[in-house]
Amino acid sequence: MSKIINLPQKIKEHEFNLKDYSTEQFDEIKKNLIMKISDNRNMIELLKFLVQLTSRDDQFIQCGSNSLNMLIRMKVDLRNQSFKNIRMKNTSMIGGTFVRCNFNGSEFKNVDISGVKFNGAQLINCNWKNIKIHLKTIYIRKIKILIKQPYYIGLFGMLLSKGIN
Repeated sequence: MSKIINLPQKIKEHEFNLKDYSTEQFDEIKKNLIMKISDNRNMIELLKFLVQLTSRDDQFIQCGSNSLNMLIRMKVDLRNQSFKNIRMKNTSMIGGTFVRCNFNGSEFKNVDISGVKFNGAQLINCNWKNIKIHLKTIYIRKIKILIKQPYYIGLFGMLLSKGIN
């Protein structure tokens, strides 16, 4: 019982909650971790839980961001998931597939979404700041989306206009 009670404190103090694991300096650690946990269903569910935890507690945003990055790198099927109100920062979602996912109310800061597939996703009332996008690689089709950014992605398809507030 005490292990369960101490778990949030251990997560808060762990390097995984303090540093951006999506950077190259952690590539070897990520490769080893992926080899150890990629077939472990419980670990995959724990990573998903840590992503969801960001919607409820600011103290775990980096941990959840690292968890989502790991899930993408492990090629976990993330289609049809609810990521409502999640908060991500300082991470990469490059190449992620979020077909028919719900990102309503999500907050992203300094997140690379290049090559991400948001087909059929819900992206309403999102607050995304300092987003990195390589426009030639983003896939958006039939999305309800409203993001106030320097590059505005409009309702019903892709409308890219610089400087719309």
